[in-house]
Amino acid sequence: MNSQTDPTGPTTTSVPVPHRLSPEGAGPAVEFTWQGDRYTHVLRDNNDASTPCCASLEGGADDDWPSSAAIQQLSTEVIDGKTTILGVGCCGTSHFSVSVQYDVSEDASSPSLRFDWAARLSKPLAPGEVKGAENDDANAWLGSSYREETGSDSVNDTPANFRFDAIGEALINTDSSNAGIQIQPRQMAEVRTVQWSYRVQLRSA
Repeated sequence: MNSQTDPTGPTTTSVPVPHRLSPEGAGPAVEFTWQGDRYTHVLRDNNDASTPCCASLEGGADDDWPSSAAIQQLSTEVIDGKTTILGVGCCGTSHFSVSVQYDVSEDASSPSLRFDWAARLSKPLAPGEVKGAENDDANAWLGSSYREETGSDSVNDTPANFRFDAIGEALINTDSSNAGIQIQPRQMAEVRTVQWSYRVQLRSA
């Protein structure tokens, strides 16, 4: 009896499987892979491997307010005819969820990836607890952070080959000191459920 079937034998920890969405032709592809204690994801040009990719900037196990929402469980399902990656996770006292699928518009030359994120807080935050331009000493922050992977040592590269468009009231910040681009919710204070959404497309040549 081998260790896979013998309950008294040594156990091994399996690495969660990757999840990927890619278009049939041109457009952005996304791949989620396990790193440390959560999934990270990378955006790529589906038709050009030489194009620098764009990687999510994650936090660590000790971060209550990570640079991107922490996701520990993923599944790939078909919802309303669209292949969709669904994820959930937690960090600190917050619980996160995400939905990723392709969103095709008639005026777009290639499909876009739509990300819909949500965070459920243990209790509403006071305005003074939310980190912002006028409250830089606060710690509470929610959103998604990315940087371009160029092979250099720089971590402040704004993704040049991907266009990020905010959906609804989400905000896009390209002046962050620790990431190339950040997408964050406009409203974080005095609510328990915080949401932010955005689309990612390849930039036109």
